[in-house]
Amino acid sequence: MLKEKLQKAKIFINSDKFVQFLFLTIVVVLASYTRFYNLGYSDYIGDEHKAFIELEEGQNLGNFFMNQRKGPMQWFVSHIPYLITGDFRNELAQRIPFSIISVGAMVVFYFVVKKLTKNIYTAFLSTLLLTVNGFIVGFGRIAQYQNLNLLFSFLAIYFYADLLGEKQKREQLKSTFYGTLFWCLSILSHWDAIFILPVVVVIFIKFLKNEKYDLNEKKTLILKNLLLGCLILLPFLLPYLYFQVTNQDNMTYFGRRIEIGHLLYERYKLLIILYNPFVTLPLFITFGLVGAMFYKKSWIFSFWFVFAYICFELFVRKPGTHIYNFIIPATVLTGIGLVSIAQKLPNFFRKVWILMIFLTFSFL
Repeated sequence: MLKEKLQKAKIFINSDKFVQFLFLTIVVVLASYTRFYNLGYSDYIGDEHKAFIELEEGQNLGNFFMNQRKGPMQWFVSHIPYLITGDFRNELAQRIPFSIISVGAMVVFYFVVKKLTKNIYTAFLSTLLLTVNGFIVGFGRIAQYQNLNLLFSFLAIYFYADLLGEKQKREQLKSTFYGTLFWCLSILSHWDAIFILPVVVVIFIKFLKNEKYDLNEKKTLILKNLLLGCLILLPFLLPYLYFQVTNQDNMTYFGRRIEIGHLLYERYKLLIILYNPFVTLPLFITFGLVGAMFYKKSWIFSFWFVFAYICFELFVRKPGTHIYNFIIPATVLTGIGLVSIAQKLPNFFRKVWILMIFLTFSFL
């Protein structure tokens, strides 16, 4: 009996399941440490103090949400610890739900990259890069919407990507409903959710070209998802958009943030170096380009990156930390580049290369 158990344990240790378990353990431990360590030590920063439902005198809840610059999800989440503590000034309690969501987002990201690349090593390196990225770590330590965007957008891609697999039609339809649900929740967290559009479009184009479905089945799936999306979004968006376009202060704010014709490469560079000093930027540029060269593996991430980057270059006047939206696909391109080089090397040099990768990661 003992011999049989030891044999099973040996088989498990030598399997991809064990490797994946090890990878996910590293991601969760690293993500948890960088998010939860000394989490409550600082006062609220930036817009963090605006993430709580604090009504002005005479203001009702509906008017409060109409006056915000984004959807209501972050206020729902930030109200959970308040129901327990009764104190919005408890920085640790208010941040904990967002930090938990940030850790969860990293786990989901691993499975998204694994599903799209079919490579656990690319998924691990890409997730490791995103987990320690200064922008993402910073978001994971504050009570802000970005963590919700990350989690819900990654979940949306994960479920939509089932259309590319071999699941039964009924299961694929169910997965698209989950995808639509989570994308809507991401939109209701912040408009940054739009930046996963290239991935979603590619998935649905491939679905439309799939001969397993006839034309009526394709129409039915798309219409059902459009209906579900409308049912979730429109009850909030219709009154919200009407309020926004009829409010001069909001239109002025919008005009300050969105304007055609601004090329801000130098500002992006400064922001990336500020949040990610040392070797991150050259690592991304060098191996991101290498990853893009392996276009059969990476073209969907290249498309995602180009779409997001061009949107910021052409339309966004004050991008701020929102540039994390094109850093996400850049991490995957970098992961593909690093793994693709390793796969091309002889065994000895591959081990040296892997050692160099992890030594480099210690400076991120």
